Amino acid sequence: KTQTFVMTYTSIFLSIINIFFLYTSLLHVDEYEYKKCTIENQGGDKCWLEIDDIIPGQFAVGFTEVLINKHSIERKTELERLEHKRRRHIPIHIAPNEKFYMYNHHHYVRGIYESNIPESEKWVFVVIKNNYKHLNSMNSFFKGLLQLGYIWLYDNKGNPNMDPNLLPGHIKDLENDIFRTLAGKVRSNGGFVGSSLPYIEFYWANYFRKQLDPYFQLYRIQTKDYKKWCAVRPYSSKCIYVETELISNLFLHAMDACLLPQARGLPGFKPPYVEYVYNVADNQDDWITLDENFERENEWLEQELINDPDMI
Repeated sequence: KTQTFVMTYTSIFLSIINIFFLYTSLLHVDEYEYKKCTIENQGGDKCWLEIDDIIPGQFAVGFTEVLINKHSIERKTELERLEHKRRRHIPIHIAPNEKFYMYNHHHYVRGIYESNIPESEKWVFVVIKNNYKHLNSMNSFFKGLLQLGYIWLYDNKGNPNMDPNLLPGHIKDLENDIFRTLAGKVRSNGGFVGSSLPYIEFYWANYFRKQLDPYFQLYRIQTKDYKKWCAVRPYSSKCIYVETELISNLFLHAMDACLLPQARGLPGFKPPYVEYVYNVADNQDDWITLDENFERENEWLEQELINDPDMI
């Protein structure tokens, strides 16, 4: 019995030691498994960056969705937050100005930045999509990203053709777009499906912005004193009582709008309507979906951009 007792407690002790070393190794994974990114990293490299070193590829986020991410992050333990980072690498392009531009997971990164967690945890794992430091100007860089669909040049009111040189220099400077939060909620509830196309929720946000404008005007504050102000700053607290209530009021209308024929050209649109286009990228006599065409055409464009920077 004594021998069994000793063996049992020895086994428990060794298990505790193993868990401890696993825990500490995971907490310091960035120190030995990943190195901090440099401008010498190439496409496919995985490394880590502090959030302060990352430049957004868009002008807006949905604040409510950011808050959801923030609260989720804060509820996790340090180990759980690290594991979550390991499963979500942020795609990055290295620019001619030797800065790092992201093009996905802005809400997640903003959520980390806004969270009440130690400053030492405000970094992310990234994967380098491409290194464009060889391009001769930032204009060439932005033209390439625009052609590939890796920047979103609409402001938080849906106004297009924003100057990419005016992209916010930090994730904290992105403004609020309520319809982006609405689009995220609709996608989570099956209104449309995921796509390889970047910024898919923003396509739907702009669609909802136009399609649901009568309901938006109905549900927000109607005061004569702020009529002109709300035309300029439609998402101001002076124009909206509670954002979450407004989104809840618009939600069912948005789900219905997903079924309209006008939505059939949007990425992620669900059957029965499935759009097919000619396979331009492979120059073959067959037809593929819009999302498949985006994937193939981008592979071709990226390779051409690397081989011949002057093409843009």
